[in-house]
Amino acid sequence: MTGPGTARRGDTGAGPPTVALVGANGHGRWHRRAIAPLHAAGRVRLAGLVDVRPLEDEPAAPVPPGARIFTDHRAMLAAVRPDVVVVCTPPHTHLPIALDALAAGTDLLLEKPPVLDLAKKIALT
Repeated sequence: MTGPGTARRGDTGAGPPTVALVGANGHGRWHRRAIAPLHAAGRVRLAGLVDVRPLEDEPAAPVPPGARIFTDHRAMLAAVRPDVVVVCTPPHTHLPIALDALAAGTDLLLEKPPVLDLAKKIALT
C-alpha cells in the first residue's frame, strides 16, 4: 500500500492517478457515477472497467475515451496497471480480486463485506 507522499506504481508525474473499476455494472454503476466527475475534472483517469457482462449504459457516467474494457480483472491489472482498483463485485469474489489487486501493487477500495467466511477473515489478520 502507498501513503501520502509516496510514489504510486504507475505515477510518472505526467498525469493523475489511474483508476480501474472491477464490477462496472449493477451497484458498480454508482461508482462509475462517482468517478466520472473526478475523471472529467482531471483529478483521476478512469483507465479500466471490468465486468463479466457487457457494460450497461450509464448516461451519468459514459465510458471515457481511452478507458479499456475487460471481462477478467487479472487481464486488466496486467494491461492497465492502475494506481487504484475499486472492487464492486459479488461478495464471494471480493477476497481473490482484492488479493490480486494488492499483489499488483495497487491501492484498493473494497466494497463490504471483504469476506463471507470467518475463517478467511482470521487468515487475513
